[in-house]
Amino acid sequence: MKKTDNNWFIMAILTIALFIFPSHAFASGLQSTTVKKGSTDISGMVVSIGEKGFNPSEDNYLRIKANVSMKNKKTQLRLRILNTKGECVFYENFSSLKVGSGNEDHFFDYRWDGKADKENDAGLTAGEYVPNGKYRIELLAYYYVGKQLYGTRKYLSIRVSDNAATGEAGVGEAFTVPVFTGFAGVDYLAQIFIKEAGVEDAMSDDEKVQRIYHWMTMNFKHVHSGSRYKYPLLHDLDAVKTQVDYYKKKCDKYVEDGVRIYSYECARCEDRMTHHYGVCTDHAAIFKLLLNHVGVEAGICRGYYIYRNGSRTGHYWNYAIVDGVKYYYDVDVEIQNYGKGQGDYYWYKDTRAETLKRHSFIQEEWYLYNR
Repeated sequence: MKKTDNNWFIMAILTIALFIFPSHAFASGLQSTTVKKGSTDISGMVVSIGEKGFNPSEDNYLRIKANVSMKNKKTQLRLRILNTKGECVFYENFSSLKVGSGNEDHFFDYRWDGKADKENDAGLTAGEYVPNGKYRIELLAYYYVGKQLYGTRKYLSIRVSDNAATGEAGVGEAFTVPVFTGFAGVDYLAQIFIKEAGVEDAMSDDEKVQRIYHWMTMNFKHVHSGSRYKYPLLHDLDAVKTQVDYYKKKCDKYVEDGVRIYSYECARCEDRMTHHYGVCTDHAAIFKLLLNHVGVEAGICRGYYIYRNGSRTGHYWNYAIVDGVKYYYDVDVEIQNYGKGQGDYYWYKDTRAETLKRHSFIQEEWYLYNR
């Protein structure tokens, strides 16, 4: 993603406010009634957008992320995008939500392609890109207790403009807010690993990915959990609990200020990170969270690794968005084969065509909720 010297420049154009819906504001299937603030909250909301705005086009998207606390398990989310007249150009309701590892927090992550949908009341044709102008992204978390409606919303403003870059270049120019996990030990270790890898804020995303990939290759081992007793504890988090707690408070403040957001993934990574070991699932998760920490959009792919003899085995690897282009990385296989004559960066920064020579996809985007 394009580097921005001052995160606050981007955040200044994202006017964020928290409101409770008045009774007349509930539409699209929600009953009109008195609304009370309940146990659901939206603690953070961010969007990936370029300095010139968002230009809806093929291969371009607006990524909307939010943290939702859901103590009531019947909580639903409603996403609406409205023009300056208050007309809805896009609507979607999410009734089945996953929460992070064993807690009540949900990471909402949605990619809008900039097209109007059939629910729009702005007179737009479903499937066409919305015109230039200012828009309001509105996220509502709500639930019913009997006939009583409880709800909280957050919204932010964006600009759609044909002066912004299109396609993959638009994705590349979008400022990505760093995504932390929300788990104190994991996030604390992540910032240590990133420092050891020599990553600096001024580096390009490509160089950040390269340094983190190489550091993991050199510092992690492919080990199943049953053999972990052979590997010593390298990071005793109990011994540095004061530092861990202090860093968690800093992270919470970042989220509150809208310059970070939590994914609530990868809770089990703490054990693997303290010992520097794991299998493909672990290494893919750790690689992803390290890239997310430095503001690089990345995810986990699920499928099969294909051996030279044609046989295959279940496997997990990564993608990362660099300069608007999706590349694939397999740090786990790199860890297993480093030093065996195949060199460094052998499974690094592959195109999809190159990846398909050795991998078969089941899921392009696999999440680690409750893992």
